[in-house]
Amino acid sequence: MALVPILLVVAFHVPLRVRFVRRAAAGRRFLDSRADLDLFALRAMAHQPLHVLARISEDPAGAWRDRDPVVVRELACLELRSVGLRPPAQSRPRAFRDR
Repeated sequence: MALVPILLVVAFHVPLRVRFVRRAAAGRRFLDSRADLDLFALRAMAHQPLHVLARISEDPAGAWRDRDPVVVRELACLELRSVGLRPPAQSRPRAFRDR
């Protein structure tokens, strides 16, 4: 009797978990320096909801183009958290250090 529910859980949970692990591993390969945060900031602008981006800056794309270090770090932190990674300790913005 327990086999059917177990198989259902495994059928749905395992593929989601494998996808999460693959995304995190791929992200970790790119996160080898602070300069790579720019890539994750760009991904955040493509993937994060607009209301979340608006909390970071009135013009996140303009701040990213101007290479505003605070906005770039905050955008990168959003994207890194969404793939299950932590930003490098020296580059985490002040707002996220206490969390």
